[in-house]
Amino acid sequence: MRTKIHRNIFITLSVGVLFALTRPLAAGTFTTFDPPGSTGTFPSGINPMGGITGSYNDASNMTHGFVRSPGGSITTFDGPNDMFGTQAFGINSAGVITGFYCDAINCHGFLRSRDGSFTTFDVPGAVFGTFPVGINDAGAVTGQYCDTVNCYSFLRTASGSFVTFDPAMVPNNSGIINPAGAVTGYFVTPDFLISSFVRDPKGTVTLFDAPNVCQQDNGTFATGINPAGLVVGAYSDADCIHGHAFLRSPDGAFTTIDFPGATDTEADAINPEGAISGVYFTSSAFFGFLRSPNGSFTTYSAPAGFFGPNDKAINPAGAITGFYCDAVICHGYLWTP
Repeated sequence: MRTKIHRNIFITLSVGVLFALTRPLAAGTFTTFDPPGSTGTFPSGINPMGGITGSYNDASNMTHGFVRSPGGSITTFDGPNDMFGTQAFGINSAGVITGFYCDAINCHGFLRSRDGSFTTFDVPGAVFGTFPVGINDAGAVTGQYCDTVNCYSFLRTASGSFVTFDPAMVPNNSGIINPAGAVTGYFVTPDFLISSFVRDPKGTVTLFDAPNVCQQDNGTFATGINPAGLVVGAYSDADCIHGHAFLRSPDGAFTTIDFPGATDTEADAINPEGAISGVYFTSSAFFGFLRSPNGSFTTYSAPAGFFGPNDKAINPAGAITGFYCDAVICHGYLWTP
């Protein structure tokens, strides 16, 4: 599952062990990119035209936002009066980016237009920050905010009004709000398990868990939703060892997805056509996959000798963005089928 897969990457990196990847047969083109001066690049969103946004770290460990054009040029940016970092997450068809930045007082949500102008916002009642993570083509934004007691989810409409609701989703990737304004995510329950939810455009929140989910320290992680209301994510099964991807239909039906021969499979994003992107793990390496709506898989890997890939977003054409890591830093990538 998500926590197990990602934990394995960073434990391996920390001890400096580098395994050679066994590369599966794959189609497509794998393109690496980094903003100038990056010491770690972490894409998080891609729009239908192929514009990519995300964040990167510089040599002083400061975090900045970036946008990569479909042609490959990269523009970096920081929020107004940013003092402690800018995190960019989602990008829509108009090139509007959402995320947050932190000044000397608090963390604030932002919208950055294609021309580089910023609109900042705070959810009413937010005391310890406003943290947007997803935006749709209508300009609606979703994310999390925290008051003095708890954290909650919010939906900001294109007109700038706010709707708040529980549970508080964990920021993960940009594909958590669909064109109609349905939102998905995951949250920590009072007994410290992970459950997931869907909030429909009318405001009804449905909580759910995968069948036979692990009841210990893992749970159900919803990570993406498409226009049809199909939700994808990952979970650990009852043995609390093996992770699986899932596809949940609007009527609540679950389909478990396992890459053939993998020890763990994780779905991270779904596009309008129902193509799913994710990663799977073997005994020694990570690989990325694209699962077509008919259930067939295409696989890809990072350059030989590197860790990853870790996919984060997919667009309607099936282009996938994410990051992979060498023994020192992580790099952004674009994979096109």
